[in-house]
Amino acid sequence: MATSNFSNNKYAEAIIYNKIELPSLKQLDENTILEWQQQLVLLVQGAAVELEDKYPLIVILSAFGVIHRFSPEMVLNTDKAHHYLIFDHQPVSVLRPPEIITKFSNWGKQLQEQEIKQKPYQAEVSINIENIYHNISEDDLETKIQKSLLEIAKLIFPSDRTVLIGQAPSLLFLLVYHLLLGKTGQIYYQADDKANPFNVSLSIWR
Repeated sequence: MATSNFSNNKYAEAIIYNKIELPSLKQLDENTILEWQQQLVLLVQGAAVELEDKYPLIVILSAFGVIHRFSPEMVLNTDKAHHYLIFDHQPVSVLRPPEIITKFSNWGKQLQEQEIKQKPYQAEVSINIENIYHNISEDDLETKIQKSLLEIAKLIFPSDRTVLIGQAPSLLFLLVYHLLLGKTGQIYYQADDKANPFNVSLSIWR
């Protein structure tokens, strides 16, 4: 949906973000994830969410499916100066604080519409996001993220299961997760090639 700076449109709804804290999980298993997902729903349902990039990637990804389902939008705070809008389900025009960076949310919608339409089905797809990210020679973070997304989009196929591998920035992983929704049945995460895949799309609503 269209967005505005606070000063441009006094009739649009102003967004106030709910800054949420995620649990520091000492063990990750299906029962633990499902239990805290239920608690997370109470925090995010109907609220615009701000999440700080201070948690293990596997925890952030496990929370994202719940946030995406129950929240109208989410911002990732990568540091005090950078707040990236990951997705936007707003049904009307809204006013966001000027520090919110919307370029990836807007561009991601276009990428979703343009890519993966005629690709053949595959049972499982593995994407090493860390390798793709580090193989792109670019000093500017946002340009590097955008170029990485273009390369990753080429590897996304309709599938039962997609495995995301690596330790690249959380911003990139969340944008890829968002791209995958509706194109793959389940999303798994591996910290590296030797780790066991963990289902980060586990949900009591699956």
